[in-house]
Formats: sequence, structure tokens, C-alpha cells
Amino acid sequence: MVRSLALFAVSLIWPSTVHGQLFLNINPDWSPDGRRLAFESRRDGEADLWLLDTASGSLTRLTTDAGDETHPAWSPDGARIAFDAFRDSTWNLYLLDLETGTASPLTGGPPGAGAYARHPSWSPDGARIAFDSDRGGDLDVWLLDLETGAERRITETSGWDTHPEWSPDGSELAFTSERGGDPDLWRMAADGSGARRVAGRPGPDGGAAWSPDGSRIAFFSEGDSVRGLWIADLGGGEPRPLVLDGATWYELDWSPDGRVLAGYSDAFGRFEIQTIEVESGSVTRLTRSTYDDVFPAWTADGRSIVFTSSRTGDPEIWIMGADGSDPRRLTDAPGRDAHPSVSPDGARIAFQSPRGGDHPLRVQIYTMAMDGTGLIRLTDDDHFNGVPVWSPDGARLLYQRRSSTEYEAGDWDIVEIPVVGGIPRVVLGGPANDQVASWSPDGTRIAFYSDRDGDDEIWLADGDGAEPRPLTDGPGAARSPAWSPDGQRIAFVRSLDEPGARGPRSDVWIVGADGGAPEQVTEGVPVEGIVGWSPDGRRLLFHAMPEGSREIHVLDIASRVDHRVHATVDGERWR
Repeated sequence: MVRSLALFAVSLIWPSTVHGQLFLNINPDWSPDGRRLAFESRRDGEADLWLLDTASGSLTRLTTDAGDETHPAWSPDGARIAFDAFRDSTWNLYLLDLETGTASPLTGGPPGAGAYARHPSWSPDGARIAFDSDRGGDLDVWLLDLETGAERRITETSGWDTHPEWSPDGSELAFTSERGGDPDLWRMAADGSGARRVAGRPGPDGGAAWSPDGSRIAFFSEGDSVRGLWIADLGGGEPRPLVLDGATWYELDWSPDGRVLAGYSDAFGRFEIQTIEVESGSVTRLTRSTYDDVFPAWTADGRSIVFTSSRTGDPEIWIMGADGSDPRRLTDAPGRDAHPSVSPDGARIAFQSPRGGDHPLRVQIYTMAMDGTGLIRLTDDDHFNGVPVWSPDGARLLYQRRSSTEYEAGDWDIVEIPVVGGIPRVVLGGPANDQVASWSPDGTRIAFYSDRDGDDEIWLADGDGAEPRPLTDGPGAARSPAWSPDGQRIAFVRSLDEPGARGPRSDVWIVGADGGAPEQVTEGVPVEGIVGWSPDGRRLLFHAMPEGSREIHVLDIASRVDHRVHATVDGERWR
């Protein structure tokens, strides 16, 4: 088992350093013989199922369909895997035959009906699958007979019943229920009768996992304001703590010999798969998801890119060659250093940081030399000050400011401050959110996005004090404007809702500075953040999340060719 776990660590760490992200490798499930492990991974964008051979360390991708496939569950004979998948705008259960590679639906309803079926759990004899579904109104536990296809609801109480797990002998099901108020751990006979509470500690309890001999149940609890893992001995006595690390744990699974638990938690800031020795409580981290590279900005000569990266843990400001070569860290302080902006003369970088403060949303504006020295703090107040941008003459900075340090509270204003220091001045403000300002190259106009008329659109403000006017008018939300070097065009990010999708699709668009019909210049790349023009006006810079991690992209406007820039010392940089 130790050798298998070591190989598991090696095989998962390597791919996750290529396409890691917050939910990269999750929901592990051991095969009945303990030689393979099925899990869910977003290393290629959407959630798919993968299979790890713990003896050889080889990985096999099991699903490639559009949409997410999650929560793999092995059949007792090891020949099939049940899972849930989001297709036709709803969740249903599917069955994957490992020999043929064919997946067939187990449950179904009309597309977009809303009712779903998730979290499959096999009975030990392989004849039935327990799952949870809201198709009866409330979220309840259901049973599916695999021979007849008949579905039967076995819980029906106020509050939801979810995440059923069979006992090893098939006589009982453990599940999480709100029937007693807080979500607690319960068990019942396989027909739904005789429900009784297993653990009812203060706060939510859930994520039941039976030990192979059926004598214990491992579960997650937030009781007593301390998050961690607990084990309940079904022979009597109070549950005992196994790991009290303050993390949220998910999808626990016992190894066949009952000595090790596998699961994933957010103990490291990202969700990572870990194992826990049941007797000692020793935790081993198996996966190490990769970092995000975000908020890129060109240097004045176009030869380098400054950006924010979490590759060393804390988000810091970095600089690299325009091809990804020679990445160097420029800042090293607690807190999120972000949104670097290079002065027109290429001598200094402005950025935002909460360093030295007592609240993560009390953020100030700083400038520094291109090598990270000569730090100057420009703002010193109780606001959130962010996203600085230089005036064309390099004498002033525009930034956005919010008076509240509560998430989603307070309106954003556009503020100006001299780079030599002085009193900030509100340039654009009022009962609306004005954000992400961009100077025109001649310094006479400011582009920004605002919800002044309800939806986020690109607006223009003249330096003569005239009333701002909208430049775009839907569809979707338009954000993060950036002037072209010649002042003729403005690039921005537009987000559009798509039927059947679970979130909006974002692309880069370009509109004339005097109006007209916007033109879409990216497609199929999930763009995030702020757009930047190269000094020659031929390329656009942005970050996107096409395959899990956030990475920097450069788009050639004329050819529409998109390059992903990976900051590395060796190997391929343009991909």
C-alpha cells in the first residue's frame, strides 16, 4: 500500500503542474482490488473521469464528452463505474463499461427539467445504486434497480437527505440529513426504515464513509467551530476526532484494508487529494495543483510582460520576457499584489497591495522601480484602492476606489492621484459602479465600464467635464476597456449567457473609439481580467482559463492566432 500511494503521488503531481487549478484532482474512489483509483480532474478544462494504475503510475482518461462528469463510483466487480454528468442542462447518472469504454444513461428526464440525480453509490451485490435527487420535490435518497430500471424514493421528510453510502453488507445506508435541523449524519435500513442519528455534533456533519468491515463511519464535521474529520464507532461511544486541521474535507474513501482514508480538502488553499492513516491521523498530501498567472501588462518597449503569479504561494508581481523567458519575482510581501501597470517611460510599475494592513480588502496603491526596488506608497486610507493605470504623461494615476471593505458592498469610483503624492481626487463617481479606467493616448478622454444604466457597459468621459456617454449597448456585459496606442479603437471583454451553459462565455471585442459595431476577436478561449495592447497595436494581452489554470495569452489581431505564454526557464514557451 505504501508503494502504491507513493506512485499515486508521483503520477498525479506531474500532470497537475501542467494544468492545475482550484478543483483539479478530486473525488477519488478506490477500485475493489485497491489497484486502481478513479478520480475527477479538470486538467483539460471541463471535469472528466480519469483512472490511475497504482502499480505502474499510468493515467488513463475515461471520459471526453462535453460537460462535466463527476463522482465516480466503482461497481463491486470492478468492471464498471457509475458517475453523474451534466448534459442537456441537468444532472443524471451514467454507467461506464471499462472494457468497451461505452457510457450509457441510468436515469433521465426531459432536458432542462431542473430535477437532477447525483452522487451514485453501489450496493455490495451490484444490483442497486443509491443516489440523491430532487425529482420528487425535496432532495431525497432514491434507489435504482439495475435489472429493471425501476426507481424508488426511500426518504421523504422535510429538509434534504443526500449523499447515501451503502454499508459493506448491504443492509444499511448512511446519509446526511437536515431532518433534525443541522445537517447531521444518519443511518437507516436499505428500505428506508429505522432511520437514526449517528452523529449530531453542533454544526454540519456529513460525507459518510463506511469502513470495509462495517464497524466504523468516517465523516466530516464543522462542530464546535473546528472543521475536521471524525470517526464514529457503531458499536457505541462518542465519535473521536481524526484530523482537526480547520479544512473542509470531501469524498472520503477507505482503502480495502481499512488502514487508510483518501479524500480531498482545502487545507492548502486549493483542493488537493490527501490520505490519512486511520490509527495515527497522519496526513499525506498527494497532489500539488499549479499556480495562476494573471493580470499581464506590457512594458513600454514591448519586450517584457509584468504580471501577478501565485507560483510561490502568495500572489506577487513578476516580470518575464514577452516569450515567457527569464521570469523574475519583483515583490515578496504577505497579501495579494496585483494589477501591475508600467509607466509610459518604462521606469516604474504601479500596483495594488494590502501589505501591512489589517484587512485583506483594505488595499493601497504603490509604485516601484522595474527591478522591484524603490517602493513608494501613494494611498493611505481605509478604502479598497485598485487597478491603477498611468496617464500618458506619466504624472498621474487613475484607479478605482470603494469605501467599504465588505465584499460586494459600496460603489466604485474612479479616482486620480499625482504620482509624486498628494490628495486623491474623485474623477467619476456617484450612485453607480465606475471601474477599470483607461486613458486615451492623448490624455483627453477616459474609457471605463459602469452599471449607470443597469447593465455593465463601456463608457467614455471627456476631460472637459461633459457628462459621460455609453459606447456599447449590449448584448451581455461589457467590461475592462483598453485604448489602442493610436487612440482609434478600444478593446474590451464581453460576457454573454449561452442557453444550457452554467455560466457566461467571455471573449475579447474591439469597438471604434467613436462608436460603431463592435467586432469579436477571440472565440472559444474563456477570457478573464483586463486586456492590454502591445505598443505597436498589433497584439492583445490577456489572461484566460482554457484548461484549468489561469494563464497569459497573446493574440495577433490580424491573424487571430492566439499564443499561450508560459513563464518558464526552459522548455516550450509559446503553446
